[in-house]
Amino acid sequence: MVIRFLLNLLWLVFGGGFVLALGYGVAALICFVLVVTIPFGVASLRLASYALWPFGRTLVPKPAPVSPPVWRTCSGWCWPAGGSPCRTSSPGWRSA
Repeated sequence: MVIRFLLNLLWLVFGGGFVLALGYGVAALICFVLVVTIPFGVASLRLASYALWPFGRTLVPKPAPVSPPVWRTCSGWCWPAGGSPCRTSSPGWRSA
């Protein structure tokens, strides 16, 4: 417990933790102003808290959400003329 506190304090003072957290905080504010990017603002605030006080925390990956069927259906032909990044060709377009 004491070691974590000392490491976090050293990180905050000498490791640039405050500057990194401040940058994530500014990015979160910008994301909150632009309404569409509010989920990215929430993620930026989480990263800011992690950058401010990292030792003693663990990151656990969450399972990826399943995309809606409409997105999976449209993803092949809604991309620009270059075609889908996931497929070699898309309906109605020929890749060069």
